[in-house]
Amino acid sequence: MKWILIALVFSLSAFAQDRSSGCGMGWQVTRSMTTSGSYTRALTNFTFSNTLAMTLGTSGRSKHDLVMKEREKIYYVEANLIPLKREVAMGQGERLNALATVWGCESQTLGSALKSNYRQLFKNKSAEQVVKQIDSLILVMPELKAHCNTQV
Repeated sequence: MKWILIALVFSLSAFAQDRSSGCGMGWQVTRSMTTSGSYTRALTNFTFSNTLAMTLGTSGRSKHDLVMKEREKIYYVEANLIPLKREVAMGQGERLNALATVWGCESQTLGSALKSNYRQLFKNKSAEQVVKQIDSLILVMPELKAHCNTQV
């Protein structure tokens, strides 16, 4: 009886937050966007572990374009971090131009904006933190927002 109650509590909390994009075994059982469909998906996903299905790629989960774009940014910054620091300090360079391309920005505009924010951008930060910092700058700086064709 105790285990049934625990399963019910977990499944109810899961269905209350069911805003998933359609992955997991529960979505194979029902695609109904009703409360009962959501509850059924949550109960199915809770009852049957999705770990193996997600690992094998059979759970219906796919990588969203935004996630792939974010990984591309992180990989680029990580692979070029030291030369990028140097080129950002100068406000120009081959890797900085490529960085602008990855972000969908005009290289001169991005280069000057990053140069003026150099300390904030690179001070003891990992590649992932640098990417988040660049995304933040694009959101708050009107000149970058106007010259970048990217979804941040």
